[in-house]
Amino acid sequence: MNMAEERVNILLIEDDEDDFVITRDLLNEIGPDKYHLDWVDSVEKGRRQLQAGRHDVYLIDYRIGQSTGLELLREAHDHGVDAPMILLTGAKEHEIDIAAMKAGAADYLIKGQINAPLLERSIRYSMEQARHLRELRDRDAQLMQAQKMEAVGRLAGGVAHDFNNLLTAITGYTELLLSRLGEDNELSNDVQEIKRAAERAASLTRQLLSFSRKQVILPKVLDLNTLVSDVERMLQRLIGEQIRLLTDLETQPLPILADPGQIEQVVMNLAVNSRDAMPRGGTLTIGTERLEAGSDRIPGECRLSGNAVALLSVCDTGLGIDSSTMGHIFEPFFTTKGPDKGTGLGLSTVYAVVKQIGGDIKVNSEVGQGTRFDLYLPLAHQAAATLRETMPQPPKPRINATLLLVEDQNIVRKLMRRLLQAEGYTILEAPHGQEALRIARAHSGPIDLLVTDVVMPEMSGQQLARELGALRSDLRVLFVSGYADSDIYHEIAGQGPGHFLQKPFTPDILSRKIRDILTDGHP
Repeated sequence: MNMAEERVNILLIEDDEDDFVITRDLLNEIGPDKYHLDWVDSVEKGRRQLQAGRHDVYLIDYRIGQSTGLELLREAHDHGVDAPMILLTGAKEHEIDIAAMKAGAADYLIKGQINAPLLERSIRYSMEQARHLRELRDRDAQLMQAQKMEAVGRLAGGVAHDFNNLLTAITGYTELLLSRLGEDNELSNDVQEIKRAAERAASLTRQLLSFSRKQVILPKVLDLNTLVSDVERMLQRLIGEQIRLLTDLETQPLPILADPGQIEQVVMNLAVNSRDAMPRGGTLTIGTERLEAGSDRIPGECRLSGNAVALLSVCDTGLGIDSSTMGHIFEPFFTTKGPDKGTGLGLSTVYAVVKQIGGDIKVNSEVGQGTRFDLYLPLAHQAAATLRETMPQPPKPRINATLLLVEDQNIVRKLMRRLLQAEGYTILEAPHGQEALRIARAHSGPIDLLVTDVVMPEMSGQQLARELGALRSDLRVLFVSGYADSDIYHEIAGQGPGHFLQKPFTPDILSRKIRDILTDGHP
């Protein structure tokens, strides 16, 4: 608190009215506009005032009726009162001084020796000490929160890695079943449900990887409208039936260059934030719109380079955000929710993702009237890439190539071998790096492509690629993994664009990725 600007509220807990008058006169001598003094004359009244927490400083007498101020100090300290408490006593006794400090007193003053400068010095010292202690506790709490998030993040990353291996197998074998059954088979609908469940599970693992900071960032041109429509199916279950979900999407495509998993996470984080702001229900509206450069609807601080921007808005009818909170909402670990209800990472992640793709964000809110987040995202120059995965592909000519497949998960390796052999490739396979090196040394013919998992026991995919690269300088590499740390991904990216495949993947995506690498992207 800045004492030069704000009046300090002080409570005196003292059963002697004469001491109240003396204390009041001393404070008036210091300056009547600096301090406001309240007085209670019993332990019970003092206890209620301490619990209410309406005062900045508490002056507590050592003797209050049949009780002692020390007992009140200990009780207040145990109940988390963090305002400074100063013990007053009639005699200088070293034992009481020590006991007062142990009980949580900020200072210790002897009646009869107190003058105005001494009292003000004690109040100032106590308040400054309390402020430093609060800051220290806040930093300790943030450190503990960060350590907890790091530990949970490591666990989430490991779970997602293992889960993605299983989902790769489920997705792959489901695709194989569908290709054999045909659309008219009565079992096709059941298999489609399995496929959709696997897709929803894959979405959950993407969230886990985003949370644990082990999500590989793979930007591509995508249509913002399509992404919002896809996420909408999950949002209603996420926000609950008491909240009405509306979407108002631009009629024309809005191509942006971004990682789809990250943009999904942005929308979901904002939706969760709105849900928590509407505990009694309300309306959540998600909209998209194209804004031309120079539009007066783009705030000056949010103007982006380029001809136009995509506006993604998330609006709720919730509690709103007060002005004191607004300045902190994007800070990591800042949260107004309870200890078990918020991590303080949701909005900071939104801010980081938007800035990373060259966008900007603005928030408008009024207490009791709701909140609106406007995300201004640069539009991509090309749109064809968004259609690539859904457009029918022409018949693929057979490529005669030898692939070295290295994967420590048997179920995934068997699936990939089956899929690639069906494409006409010659497959050499190994369950780990050392076996792959032995096979490569023994194989007299060419090896056109190494397809390797990243995270394997004994030898990582990167180590294997380096050692095989020394033996075969023209070897091309496709890295496959359920997750990768940013340092690992930067190393992988050195192999060239498009040389990473995120699990889980479909047979068609695997086939296309390998074909692109073998033909340098020119079928």
